[in-house]
Amino acid sequence: MSPVHLEKQDSLAWLCLQRPEAYNAFTQEMAGELLEYLFQLRQRIYQGGGHHRGGI
Repeated sequence: MSPVHLEKQDSLAWLCLQRPEAYNAFTQEMAGELLEYLFQLRQRIYQGGGHHRGGI
């Protein structure tokens, strides 16, 4: 199981730490995964959503 879990629902996203045995102590692996997920979410935010109205 990955130490960082991304859960999406509609337009919301949750990033959850999954290391309860270590009190969610942060590791380099977690930092890399977290950055990857944040980059994905940032790309999604910049892409926008909804309907595009041309000509404006």
